[in-house]
Amino acid sequence: MNWLQKVDEVIEKANQLQNDPRRTNARCSRWPFPNLVLRHQLSRKATKIVKDVVHVQGKGTFDRIGYLPILDGETSSSSATRGGENYETRETLKENIMKALAHNNSCNIGVYGLG
Repeated sequence: MNWLQKVDEVIEKANQLQNDPRRTNARCSRWPFPNLVLRHQLSRKATKIVKDVVHVQGKGTFDRIGYLPILDGETSSSSATRGGENYETRETLKENIMKALAHNNSCNIGVYGLG
C-alpha cells in the first residue's frame, strides 16, 4: 500500500509538470527565442521525476503478493460434489469443456454462469 501511494505521488508530480502553464512559454514557436532559464528549470524538475520513477520502479519488485488458502482434502475448486452429492450436469459440463480445450481448431471457449 505504501508503494502504491508513492507511485500515485510520482504520477501526480509528472501530471503537474505536464500541465504546468509556464511550459508553453518554454517553446521556440511562440517566442522569437526560447526562455532558456525556464527550460532549464523544467528540465531539472523532469530529471528529478525520472529519478523518482526509477527509484519507485526498483522498489516495486515483490516476491509474493498474496497467499492462497490451503485446501483440505475434501474441498477442491474443481470437484463437482457438494456435501458428498455428485451432480451429473456439472460432470458433463466439465467433460464438454475439456473436450473443447482438446480441439486444435478451438480459438475461444466461453464459460459463464454462477461461480
